[in-house]
Amino acid sequence: MNTLRVTTVFCCVLASLFVISATLAWAALPIDLEIATEPGTPITAPQEWARLLGRMDLGSVRIRGVRSGDRPQLKEKKQGKATRYHLLAILNQRNELVLPERRFRVRDRQALQKFFEQLPAQAAYHAEERGSFGLTEKQFRQVYAELSQPVGFSTVAKPVRVVLARLEKTLTVAVVRSENVALLSGKPLTAELRKLSTGTALAYVLRSEGLVLRPEQLPDEPLRLSIERYDSKRESWPVGWKPAVSSRQSAPQLFELRNIEINGFTLAQALTALQPALKMPVIMDDWVLQQRQIDPGKIAVSLPKKRTFLKSAIGKLLSQGRLAEEVRVDEQGQPFLWITRFGKNSRPATK
Repeated sequence: MNTLRVTTVFCCVLASLFVISATLAWAALPIDLEIATEPGTPITAPQEWARLLGRMDLGSVRIRGVRSGDRPQLKEKKQGKATRYHLLAILNQRNELVLPERRFRVRDRQALQKFFEQLPAQAAYHAEERGSFGLTEKQFRQVYAELSQPVGFSTVAKPVRVVLARLEKTLTVAVVRSENVALLSGKPLTAELRKLSTGTALAYVLRSEGLVLRPEQLPDEPLRLSIERYDSKRESWPVGWKPAVSSRQSAPQLFELRNIEINGFTLAQALTALQPALKMPVIMDDWVLQQRQIDPGKIAVSLPKKRTFLKSAIGKLLSQGRLAEEVRVDEQGQPFLWITRFGKNSRPATK
C-alpha cells in the first residue's frame, strides 16, 4: 500500500512563501515533481493540488514559491541503468498547473494522471534523434527496406482496393487506417506498376483516392504504416524519389537523338507510341489530372519531323497539355517518368 507523508511549512519571506514537500514511498512512476507557485495563486490551491498529486504515484512532490527564471521544463536524471525525471511546473494565478506544452486544472484529474503515466515513454521517444516522419534512422531504414519489395503483378484495370489489399499482404509492418478514411473505390487503375517497388506503388494507388501513406512510431507503440487523408502540410511517403544522380545518368535514353514526328495523335496515344523508346514506366498523376480536368486522351498534339533528344520531344508534347515530366526513382533505384502539373498538390521529388 502506497503511503504519503506531507509536511507543510509557512514562511513569511517576501510576502508569504508557501511550501509543501511530499514524499511517496514505493512510487510507481519515476517522476519528481516540483511546483513553483506564482504570486496571487489562491491560498488553498497548494493544499488542493498536494492532495490530488499525492494520489498519482509520483516519486515526490514539492511545492514552493516561484523564482526568477522558473519555467515549465523536464530534465532527466540517470541513476545507474534507471532514469528518473525532474519535472518543474508552474501553478499560476488561475489555479492552473502549467507543464511543458500542457496545462491542467484540478478537475482534469484523469487527463493529468494519463500525462504522468505517459511521460517516461514520451521523454524516451523525444530523446532519440529523429528525422523524416519522426522516425529514427534505424526505423526509416526498416520501412524503406520493407517498401523496396517489387510489386511483381500487373495492376492495369484492377480495382484500387484489390491492388491495395494485395500490396498490403507482402508487408510485415502493420497497416492502419485513420478514422476519416472511407472505403476505397472499385475504380480500375490505368497505370502498370508491375516493375515498380511496393512503396512507390502504394503511394500512387492511395494518391489516386486522395490518400497518403505515413510511416509512424508513436511513443511506446510499434512501428506502423498509416493510411490518411491527403494534407499538403503533412509529410507523406512519396510516389518516387529524386534520383541521387542526374537524369542523364539515371535515364540516359532520354538524351538519345532520334527522328521524331507526331501528327494526328492524342497525348495519350503519343506517349504510348514513344513507350518502347523510353524503356521505363510512364506514370500519370491521375489524381491531379482529374482535379485540373485534364484528359490526355482528348488532347491533340503534334510535333514536326525533327531530329531531337527524346527528352525534348516528350517535354514539348506534354507542354501542349500544360503538363510536365520528371524522372523519379522507386525504392529500388529504378527510374520511371512521372507526369503531372506541378503546383501546391504536386511538388517536385526530393531525395
